[in-house]
Amino acid sequence: MAREGTKQGGESRQVPVTLTTLEFVRSWCIHIQPDQLTKTRYFGGWSNSQQASYQQRCIDDMNAAELPYAAGAMEFPPAEPEATEPRSTQPTCPRCEQATLRVVSTTPRPSWREIFSRGSKTMPAWYSGSLQGSDRAFWDGANGDGFYDWYLKHQVEGAYAVAAATLDSESAPSSQAMLPGLESGGYYAIE
Repeated sequence: MAREGTKQGGESRQVPVTLTTLEFVRSWCIHIQPDQLTKTRYFGGWSNSQQASYQQRCIDDMNAAELPYAAGAMEFPPAEPEATEPRSTQPTCPRCEQATLRVVSTTPRPSWREIFSRGSKTMPAWYSGSLQGSDRAFWDGANGDGFYDWYLKHQVEGAYAVAAATLDSESAPSSQAMLPGLESGGYYAIE
């Protein structure tokens, strides 16, 4: 059951939830709560002001019912932060874990524009193949079979050859595109 209405917390009248169980669980797992769901995380017995007395009532009710449960099931030890050693900012070797590494060169990551622009050396192979296939289908469909190959040979091939010669020859092709916001400033070669 869910509360009906537009007021926060819902109106007093309850209505059945219209989602199937499978759809509810699927959306719950991807952290999307249904419109009809009333959030109860910090309300009722689990609110900050009621939590201790509510837990004690639950323990008393469990003991009164004489239900079997694990010995430590109702023990709630206070959470103590674990002592951690401060991390060093110096890179360490993944095998011997010694901090004797030094940065010998850095290569800046290519921008998304560089990665996905036509004729880019850093373009992933799966994307260039997909792009070429869709271009071929479009241009051959619009101008007849074989047009795309003719166009590449006579119009574009020369421009790509000139552009490739002027690009920095030391830039390495990208093998993995990082998610936005998770990338670091550059690649590091260490010894």
